[in-house]
Amino acid sequence: MVGDSGKIYYTTDAGDNWSPQTSNTTATLYSVSCCTGLYCWAVGENGVLVSTTDGGSTWSAQTLVAGATLDDVSFVNAQTGWVVGWMNATSAPVVMKTTDGGSSWTPQSGNIEAAGLTTSARGVHFLSTSLGYIVGSDKLYRTTDGGNTFIQSYIGDVQEDIYAVNGTYLWAAGDWGSVDRSTNGGRQWTSVAPAGLEAWQNSIWAMPVITPTPAAAWVVGEDGVIRHTTDGGASWTDQITPAAGALNDIILVANPTPTPTPTISCPLNSFPYDQGFEDVTFPPSCWGQNTGWSRKTTNYRSGVACAGATIDVTLANADLRRLWVNVDFSGNACTGISFYYRISSVGTEGYDYKVRLRGSIDSADGTDTSGNWSTLKDWTDYRTTTTYAQLTADQNLGIFTNQSNCYIKIQAYSTGISKTLYVDDFQITASPPTPTPTPTP
Repeated sequence: MVGDSGKIYYTTDAGDNWSPQTSNTTATLYSVSCCTGLYCWAVGENGVLVSTTDGGSTWSAQTLVAGATLDDVSFVNAQTGWVVGWMNATSAPVVMKTTDGGSSWTPQSGNIEAAGLTTSARGVHFLSTSLGYIVGSDKLYRTTDGGNTFIQSYIGDVQEDIYAVNGTYLWAAGDWGSVDRSTNGGRQWTSVAPAGLEAWQNSIWAMPVITPTPAAAWVVGEDGVIRHTTDGGASWTDQITPAAGALNDIILVANPTPTPTPTISCPLNSFPYDQGFEDVTFPPSCWGQNTGWSRKTTNYRSGVACAGATIDVTLANADLRRLWVNVDFSGNACTGISFYYRISSVGTEGYDYKVRLRGSIDSADGTDTSGNWSTLKDWTDYRTTTTYAQLTADQNLGIFTNQSNCYIKIQAYSTGISKTLYVDDFQITASPPTPTPTPTP
């Protein structure tokens, strides 16, 4: 549940009790969407978008659309979602779609304008990557092709939010305390507003509804009030509120049980091997680090996460940031090792910011002194690398051929002002070695 000043709350008992989370924004948040108990996104004023991949333990914030109010968000899985709102200067509708978890967004505003919506888009809810609904003014807009085209229908009240249990049973909420439901896919609507709800005039415009079953719903609004129905809106009861300010959105999902991490045989022996540091467990299976590295949910190259470490002047060549992986090349020759890297901001002129790859067949802790390490890619200066660049091993790959207990490590250091080094999309390729031709007698 989200609200004023970046407030986020969560419950594990269907709303009887609520606990706060840190959103990393002070912007008012108007809507939240979760495709699982781990992956959630929230939007609000000043074009802000915050997201989490660990059930809200950490949230990262970004500006998605400058100069816009983002009023609602809906994700159907960890990759595909929509955001709606309006431009503050013109009130023109904003509709954006992502298919990569929010790394990039495609505008769909023109598609809904073609269906008749020329002002603010207020609410959105998608049931699948193709079927979804958007509300604006007193109209409902339905799409069956993922937002490429929309068909308009009428609700009857000025609506601010829409929730579709399925393609038949829909709820809508909006100004002056209106709460409506449809049992025929939005063709007709019945008012089921809680008595006295019109008194919340300052925030009824953001009265979202969520329904885990067709009979149950929650509405939230001004002064932190939460109301709940279990009989399709015939009666409503108040629930304990966690906040005194306006509550703008609420969503219920299954209790967040992390997906078990697949068992990986160590050393790694399946190729090609790709590591994007997506799993909440860090370091990943078969990986180790000396200190300072962690999973980051901002500034990733792909997916929803990357690895990162603070690199500063306290690090000399003898005390590097090290991140390594244990690999089994038995029956194989290593054909490639690479990863992508970037720095948080441009480094200081005249100081070193270095990163490299090294490999060994007998080191267990990643230190240069503990084994016979060979350089796979020599030191590369990353002082100005603020967008992702690829570092590829270009020497000594032959040391791994048919070796069963190998280590590959990333090393980094700096003699300048503290920066964060981000690493993503680490890849190893291997194939059976080319047999030596038998001499012809």
